[in-house]
Amino acid sequence: MLANFVVFLREHEFAAQWEQLNVALTNDLANMKYQYYTLLYGGVVPTMLTDEPPVIAPPAVFQAQATANVFFQTDECLRLDKSTCLPTTSPWYKVTHSGLDAQFQEFIKDMEQFSRLPAINQTIDTPSYQYNWRVAAIDLYEGLHTASDTFVGTTLDALGKLQTLHTILLISTLGLLVYLVLVVLVPFRRQLLTESGRIAGLLSQLPQEADVEGQVKSLVVAAAIAKPKSETTSKNWSIAKGVSAAAASAARAAATRAAGAVGNFKSKLAAAERVASNPG
Repeated sequence: MLANFVVFLREHEFAAQWEQLNVALTNDLANMKYQYYTLLYGGVVPTMLTDEPPVIAPPAVFQAQATANVFFQTDECLRLDKSTCLPTTSPWYKVTHSGLDAQFQEFIKDMEQFSRLPAINQTIDTPSYQYNWRVAAIDLYEGLHTASDTFVGTTLDALGKLQTLHTILLISTLGLLVYLVLVVLVPFRRQLLTESGRIAGLLSQLPQEADVEGQVKSLVVAAAIAKPKSETTSKNWSIAKGVSAAAASAARAAATRAAGAVGNFKSKLAAAERVASNPG
């Protein structure tokens, strides 16, 4: 497009504008070559942000075989309307049927030759400009659209596979969670409730004397309530010492009774088991 404008200015004798645009054309061609080779083989991507680290791009063309085929291996015409493809007698037939890379290299070569021509020779009829407006404007332009669509298609296909993989992992995780609940947690809860009921049944069979904690608590609380609140600190300390001594004595007595009660309970339980094992 810039080359077309350069030709227009040359034909209309705008010398000052022609010089500026010819320099811009040379710079744009250099940038285009760099970006194209970065697309093919990877490299540092140009950026306008000076305070950001450089971005290293991989060779995007070779990330998918379908995209590489469009650039290097196809021998088909890349025009969208195949009926308008160049005939075999055209001097550009071979380059338009050798992949997108051949067309792009031909375009860069012709445009570099065109930019180095003197002003008097930069016309629409110059040989180095013929490929630009006869072939590149259609074959190269539509071929780039084909490559872009191919790249987008392969990218979406990869994303679809990744989404399928994530769905499979989610379903597998939920299935494993359900398996753990049904196979591990539910039987454990059932066994825990059964064991709790059995222990509660055994504790309910113990006599009252075996409740050491309850007896000590009742003695301490009863002693504390029996004393008036208006007594002095020394009396309270004496009472506390007496209560402690009484509690310790009661605890020893309760422990002795509990041991005896547990012994009697064990002997009764053993006797019941012997009777159950010998019904005759």
